[in-house]
Amino acid sequence: MRQTVAVLGGTGQTGKHVVQKLLELGLHVRVLSRDLAKARELFGNSVEVIAGDLVEVRDLKALVTGATHLLAAHGADRFSGERRYELVDYVGMDKALDSIPAGQATHIVYLSCCIVYKSALLSSTHLGQPLYWKRLTEDLVQRSGHPYTIVRPGRLNSSKSGSLQVVAEQLDLGGGYIAREDVAEVMVQAMQYENARGKTFETFNVAVLPARDWNKFFSELKADTKLV
Repeated sequence: MRQTVAVLGGTGQTGKHVVQKLLELGLHVRVLSRDLAKARELFGNSVEVIAGDLVEVRDLKALVTGATHLLAAHGADRFSGERRYELVDYVGMDKALDSIPAGQATHIVYLSCCIVYKSALLSSTHLGQPLYWKRLTEDLVQRSGHPYTIVRPGRLNSSKSGSLQVVAEQLDLGGGYIAREDVAEVMVQAMQYENARGKTFETFNVAVLPARDWNKFFSELKADTKLV
């Protein structure tokens, strides 16, 4: 039986690359989408589409039940309103985690953002800021009890994938750019390596020839300090 991988944000600018790379691996991919026509336009009948709006659904059991991995590339683009960062990024992830059946081993790969520590200070003055909610969502994932990997990309762009090397760091210094397709590759690779679990890292492109050893890429990263 093929592995089932669930994807949040699968029809987004980065998420669509995640889905395509999962399909190339021959996996059964399940995508939540509030726009069925868009999902079918992107993927045809090659994915299982779960109809629903991340903000409006009560739970995500139909998406995550039976999934060995959950790749979360979802994210809001507004500070207020019904689709604000709090409800899409944070509450959406909370629903997904709560919907995983008891005893089901699901590896969470979450697409966050760099400089969340520096810019998303945990204070009431930052409640509307996207990085504030990204950081709280990271905490949610880290404390969930599920195996996880948190990927913090630099500024996303649509450059050609594979034209530059992909590097990782754990200093949260910010800066740098990375192709969306390269971020998708990092996420998909992370779900395949045990030594990517329990780690949070930033990732960027650098101007050297690509020569990727993914096992080395993940093994050189330090595991997160366990949250209580």
